Amino acid sequence: MVVKYTLILFLLFQTCIVNAQVRKGMLKATSTFSIGLQNEATQNYYLSGLLEFQLDDRFSVRGDGFYFIGSNGDRVRFDRNHQVFAGLFSNFKLSDQFYAYAGLQTGVAYSRGTEFPTLNEDGSLSNKPAFNPVFSGVGGLVYYAPKWFHVFIETRYVMGKHQSDSYVVHLDEWRFTFGLGFHLYTLRNK
Repeated sequence: MVVKYTLILFLLFQTCIVNAQVRKGMLKATSTFSIGLQNEATQNYYLSGLLEFQLDDRFSVRGDGFYFIGSNGDRVRFDRNHQVFAGLFSNFKLSDQFYAYAGLQTGVAYSRGTEFPTLNEDGSLSNKPAFNPVFSGVGGLVYYAPKWFHVFIETRYVMGKHQSDSYVVHLDEWRFTFGLGFHLYTLRNK
């Protein structure tokens, strides 16, 4: 029964496909969840979003934002780790609707560690947040479905160091994101 309804939905979905093309002027946006694997014992969770503008059929500029929700695991090192990135991406056409992409981004992290608090002048302990530079390599796959929607899956490796009043703690992690996005064409096709 489930297979039957899944097949019917798939066929309906295929009939409403408008051949979406990556081309100059395409504007993409997403909002979803991301999971980061910081080390073998810690997973980080983020609300994430992106805005991307297609410069031509191959290259685009893109900005990403990650709002840190929390961590799970034995070695939780941060209670804040919000990040924003910007960079250049290249798109590779695999078929009419499937594309692969890769990009490099630089950005900034607003992070606060949970280990080794700083002794304040009044004798209290606190962990001070800091702004830290980060760098990321990104790769993924996207399927352009009907005229305004796309489905994507991507991975990124984030590199950086939290440098505050305590010792240096690495912000490095593998991050995985998947979800639904929207796109529209801001320029007319010639």
